[in-house]
Formats: sequence, structure tokens, C-alpha cells
Amino acid sequence: AHVVDAHQPRIIQLVWSTILFFELPEFRQEIIQYKASRLIQGQARRFLAMKSYHIALRGCLSLQSLVRGVRLRTRVIEMNTAAREIQKIWRGYDAKVRYGFELLDIITVQSVVRRFLACKRVTLLSKRTHASIQIQEIWRGYDQKIQYGFVLLDIIRVQSVFRRFLDVRRANARLNGIVTIQSVTRIWTAMRTVARCQNAIVTIQSSMRKSLA
Repeated sequence: AHVVDAHQPRIIQLVWSTILFFELPEFRQEIIQYKASRLIQGQARRFLAMKSYHIALRGCLSLQSLVRGVRLRTRVIEMNTAAREIQKIWRGYDAKVRYGFELLDIITVQSVVRRFLACKRVTLLSKRTHASIQIQEIWRGYDQKIQYGFVLLDIIRVQSVFRRFLDVRRANARLNGIVTIQSVTRIWTAMRTVARCQNAIVTIQSSMRKSLA
């Protein structure tokens, strides 16, 4: 009796399989109900699977749109920051060049005035014995000042170019570091979100299968 009870589900399953295989007319109503229940279960499982798939698809699309929006906003912020940095460097360079030209103009005006005063002094010293020596001293002083102005302008230009190069190099290094950190953070966040979505989908599927079973 214990052996029969143990094998009773297997025996019932074997008998039912035999009935379904030969389609006995005595069990026609039960066979129709069994096939209908299997068809209904299949359609229900298909409907639930499609619904779960659509929910997961909408979640993935929402996640993708969110990630793309964050990347686009970050790219716009980086471009704005780079544009401001370039404008700042260019304005500094332009201000330094203008300062150099204005300084050169001032030196030129000063030299003209001094030349005028020197010429006036020369006319006063022309009657003296050492007038030629005074003229040579004035001319040498004027020539040295002009050369000093050009050298100062060249130094200012070289300094501005070198500082701009250093600023661009520092800005590029800082921007590369920020982009690397942001990309690693976004990848980690996206992988974590995808893992949560997958765990949620697996949990929902297992719950539905248990409820249907």
C-alpha cells in the first residue's frame, strides 16, 4: 500500500497521458477542458510575458534617455567652460598686446618731445665748443630708449604667449581629469541601475511563475 501510494501520482499521470494519446470518447469532455485550460494558460503566460517585456523595455528606454540627457548636459557645460576659458585667455592676450602698443606710443611721444627739447638745446648749444658732443649724447639716449621700447614689447609678447600655453595646458589636464572621473561615475551608476532593473525583472518573473504554477 505504501508503494502504491508513493507511485499514485505517476500512475495517474501515465493513465491521463494514455487517455490524451488515444483520445477516448468517454473522456472527451475532460480532454476538451484540459486542452482549453492549457491554451488559456499559454495565452495568459504570453500576455504576462509581453507585459513584463514592455515594462522592462520602457524602463530601459527611460534609463537610456536619462543617461543621454545627463551626457548632453555635461557636454554643454564642458563646452561652455572651455569657451569661457578661451575667451579669458584671448582677452588677457589682447589686453597685453594693447598695453604694449600703448606703451610704445607713449615712448614714441616722449621721444618726440625730448627730441624737440634736444633740438632746442642744440640750437642753444650750437655756439658752444662741445655742441656736437651734446648732440651725440642726446641721439644715443633717444636711440637706446627706442630700442628699449621694442625689446620691452617683445618681452611682453613672449610672456603672453607662454602664459597662454601654460593656461591651455593646465585647462586641458584639468578637463581630462574631470571627464575621466565623470565617465567612470556614470558607468558605475548605469551598471548599478541596470543590475537593479535586471534583479527587479527576475523577481517579478519568478513571482508570476510561482503564482501561475
